[in-house]
Amino acid sequence: MLNLLDKILGISQQISSCIQEDNWSDVETLQDQQKVLLNKLDQTATPSHPDAQKKASELSTQIQRLTAEQIQLSKANKQKLYSEIKNSNKSKKMNKAYGFQAK
Repeated sequence: MLNLLDKILGISQQISSCIQEDNWSDVETLQDQQKVLLNKLDQTATPSHPDAQKKASELSTQIQRLTAEQIQLSKANKQKLYSEIKNSNKSKKMNKAYGFQAK
């Protein structure tokens, strides 16, 4: 379980970095990887040793904190992302209207 939590925390840290860099395609890829690990974690038994339980709790808290920060960053960037999508859609429509095609 601790190994999975370590991996999930690492991916969470990578997601945070990608969000700060506006690298949303990597965010999506990393979130998919994280989801797979979370599903595995869900099927893993909780450690019985008190030290392992404490470590698992600390890792879980760090993951939850990063996830909350990521949600706030995503909300802050929501308008910016919407504008980028809107501009991209306009560009596609203009290219189509004027007969330009990507090769």
